[in-house]
Amino acid sequence: MEQHTHDHAHDHRHGPAPRAAGFSLLRLSALQRLGIVAVALVLLWGGVHWALS
Repeated sequence: MEQHTHDHAHDHRHGPAPRAAGFSLLRLSALQRLGIVAVALVLLWGGVHWALS
């Protein structure tokens, strides 16, 4: 059986550069998620109250 030799260098610099992770709701703690929901609800109900008054 023939032996295939690799005569090329394994250079891993050709791939995409690593980048910083963006914002993700999944990485937040439960308390932070609840805080975001609370702020969104206050803004929503504030808008409803403003529109009806």
